[in-house]
Amino acid sequence: MILTSDAATILRELDVVHPAAKLIVMASQQQEAEIGDATNMVIVLAGEMLKKAEELLRMGLKVSDVIQGYERAQIEALRCLDGTLGPHVTVGKRHGKAKY
Repeated sequence: MILTSDAATILRELDVVHPAAKLIVMASQQQEAEIGDATNMVIVLAGEMLKKAEELLRMGLKVSDVIQGYERAQIEALRCLDGTLGPHVTVGKRHGKAKY
């Protein structure tokens, strides 16, 4: 038995089968490996994005439209971050990673 509130630890113990859930687990693990924190934020953000995508699909939007919308949102978010991270930090356009 494991008693923890650490999302990364909990996810390591789960046997995830659903493809979308696997992607969320992988994103959380990558966050843990690169930053060492904020795995809960990754899970919550991804979950909310999936929930909103489901709502859009139920409204009749095509999957390709939802994907295109998220890609446009990513470009806009990166553009906004690029101006706020300061003079020594830029956001890479290819992978969205901050480069120091």
